Amino acid sequence: MGADNSKKRTLIPAGAPAWVVTFADMMSILLCFFIMLLSMSEPKREKFQDASGSMRNAFGIHNTYVEERSPMNEKIVNQQFAQSPAKPVPANGTATLAMIDAETDEILNALKTEKDVEVLNDGKDIIIRLPADVVFANEQASLQKSVLPTLKKITAEVTKLNKYIVVSSHSDNQDLKTKAYRSKWDLTSARSVTVALAMMKLGNIDAKRFTTIGQADTRPILENSSAKNQAKNRRLDIVLKNEAP
Repeated sequence: MGADNSKKRTLIPAGAPAWVVTFADMMSILLCFFIMLLSMSEPKREKFQDASGSMRNAFGIHNTYVEERSPMNEKIVNQQFAQSPAKPVPANGTATLAMIDAETDEILNALKTEKDVEVLNDGKDIIIRLPADVVFANEQASLQKSVLPTLKKITAEVTKLNKYIVVSSHSDNQDLKTKAYRSKWDLTSARSVTVALAMMKLGNIDAKRFTTIGQADTRPILENSSAKNQAKNRRLDIVLKNEAP
C-alpha cells in the first residue's frame, strides 16, 4: 500500500492548448479584414474576363455573361458554364488583334472601289492611307474637289467606330518652292488640320476625338532616292486608335 501511495500521477489539463485559442482569434480577425476589403471593392468586368479567359479556354469551358445589379448598383457577372471541346489558349492580345483585323476588313470592303485608298493595320491601330497628291494640289493645304466623295466614304466608315482619330500628313524631303509656308512642317500641319475639319463637318464627329500632326519628311516609308519613292512618302494617314494618343 505504501508503495502504491508513493506513485505520482500526471494530470493532463482538459481542453485545447492555450495557443489554439489565440491562433483562432487571429484567423477570425484576418477573415473579417478580407471580407471588409472585398465588400468595398468594385469588380471590373473587363479585367475579370481577361483574367479568366485563358483558364476557360484551357479547360474547354465557354460561358455566357448575364449582367445583374446588386443592391449597391454594382454590376455582377453571373456565369453560365457549358462544356465544350478544349481549345488551345490563344496568345496574349489575340482577341484584340482579331477584332482589329475584322474592323480593317470591314473598312477595306467599304472602300474597295476607291483605288487610291490603302487600308492596313499594325496590330494595334487601323491606318487609312491616301496619296497626298490625290488629296491636295501641289504645295497647297486646300482639298481637291475630286477627293471629297472619297473622303465622305472614309468619314462614314470612321463614324461607325468609336475610336480616336489621328490625322497625320507627310511630305518628301524636297525643298518648298512656295512662300505660303515657312517649311514642310507648316505645310503638313495645315494639311492635317484641313482634313480633320472636313471630317468633323462631313460626319458630325466630336472634335475631341481628333489629333492632327504634321510630320514633314521625318517618317518616310521609302528612301527619297527617286521620284516614285518621293510620291509614296507624300501621303495622308488617318489613324484610328482605341486609346487616346
